[in-house]
Amino acid sequence: MAEEMLYQEAMKAIQKGDKALARDLLTRLIKTEPQNSEYWLWLSTVVDTTKERTYCLQEVIRRDPNNLTARQGLILMGVSVPSDQVEGNIPSPKRNWRTLWMDRLAPQKTPLTKRLILPISGGVLALALIIFGVVSLINNQQGTAMMAAATLRPSATYINQGPMVPTGEISQPTSTPLWLNMDATYTPTPRYVATPHPRAESYLAGERALERGEWDKAIDYFRQVISVEPDAADVYYQIGEIYRQQGKFTEALKELNQAIKINPYFAPAYLSRARTNFERDPKSNIEDDLRNATALDRNYGEAYIELAAYYVHNKNAVAALDLLNTAESLLPDSPLIPLYRAEAYLEMDQAELALTNAEKAYSMDVVNLFIYRAMGFALQDLGRYNESQSYLEIYTVYDPTDAEALYRLGLVYAMNEDFTGAVDLFDKSLEIDKLMGDAYFARANARLEIKDGKGALSDYNSYLVFKPNSFAAMLGVGRSYLLLGDTGEAYRRIESSSKYAKSDEEYAQLYYYRATVLDLLGFPDAAMKDWNALLKLPVSAIPTDWIEYAEKRIEANLPPASATLATMTPTVNP
Repeated sequence: MAEEMLYQEAMKAIQKGDKALARDLLTRLIKTEPQNSEYWLWLSTVVDTTKERTYCLQEVIRRDPNNLTARQGLILMGVSVPSDQVEGNIPSPKRNWRTLWMDRLAPQKTPLTKRLILPISGGVLALALIIFGVVSLINNQQGTAMMAAATLRPSATYINQGPMVPTGEISQPTSTPLWLNMDATYTPTPRYVATPHPRAESYLAGERALERGEWDKAIDYFRQVISVEPDAADVYYQIGEIYRQQGKFTEALKELNQAIKINPYFAPAYLSRARTNFERDPKSNIEDDLRNATALDRNYGEAYIELAAYYVHNKNAVAALDLLNTAESLLPDSPLIPLYRAEAYLEMDQAELALTNAEKAYSMDVVNLFIYRAMGFALQDLGRYNESQSYLEIYTVYDPTDAEALYRLGLVYAMNEDFTGAVDLFDKSLEIDKLMGDAYFARANARLEIKDGKGALSDYNSYLVFKPNSFAAMLGVGRSYLLLGDTGEAYRRIESSSKYAKSDEEYAQLYYYRATVLDLLGFPDAAMKDWNALLKLPVSAIPTDWIEYAEKRIEANLPPASATLATMTPTVNP
């Protein structure tokens, strides 16, 4: 009974993304029942390193030699597996995985808490586990990446991961970790630096340790190489890369600087030093190192991609696009090229081109989270908000630190009248970036809809700090006071917004809310002027229920006490 309770708590922790708790619970279960292969299989999904994941899957094989899921995982990581039943028992694909997955991701009007903590059996979490597992495998060997926007970007480095085998649809127990249920990932390109060292067996041992994710062993072997070949710049580079991937940036820079000192024409060391400095401080100026890498090796596709990413990050989209054209001739199969093109076009407000490139990137690599970001942003910029929801939900589940993505997802929730969920997302966005002015405006509108007049008033006033002449925010202040029951202050604020109204839609709001307040204050004649003015505007600028109410108000000359406040918040450009 105790083991079952621990197991259920571990499953809940995995659902919530609490890897530390899940590891602790699964470890305790394994101590109690070390021969349970299921526990080892789940533990493989929540450990941090390739070495740990490999060990867990090998433990599964020891207990269940025919476990196809564990075999798949080891094959995907390039780890040798006993020859019996490796390939022959892996069926060919029987269904269109992507179509089934997208069907599960149709926009739904469910509370935020239910969207972000999903059942382990399917839906968005199924894809999220796939993304998490495969991205983890890749990142543990490739290292952290460049930034092409305000958040961390995937590295352009592709290291050979070993043989890639189509996995297809597999008959598995219900407890199988879904991150292994993958048709295929992108095809990796060989590691750029693979200098032979025929005199040093230690170098080959270091390479094998590196492929297994055994970082410390790899460093020890490479140090032995250096003792024999002290001028081997590429070995210092390899050690520097390991330190970078471990987040030991000071140690990494020491090794990379030594590599450059030994051989100032060794391009990969400049690229690695640029990445290291950027990861240590995203404000670093790494342009010189990236340009040196491209100048020293005109065929170094990764360097062109990273330099393009740096330019996108620094809002130089035109230069980025030019570099990506060069990179494409060198690495035509890299999904990062259309991804960064998409981001460059987003920066240039060319949403159609951004979407075209994001879709191409997605067709090449369905496990890169930043492709989902680009897809969501491009679809929203084209006004296709509901279509953007699935992509943004997937992205924000596994990167909940991107303020703009959270804000954009909140807009979709608000559009679908899930105002509580929208407020929650805007809250998270503003916790990360308190200077995101538009999030205050959007949250104020959502708070009005859930009758939180005090919160709406605070948010509208915060937004006015950023845009003091915003008609919509000034009107919103008046509406907030109206909701709070302070009709006199509501009138003063709405009246003060009148000089900033410009479009027919804005005048429609001004007339409607001012007439409403004047009726409530007992000035029907003044209110009647606004009701009449409202009906003289183009019909396309006025919500239908406002037209109906204004006509009834004029026709029946309703007394002030019967005036009602519509809760509808029309879309207004802040």
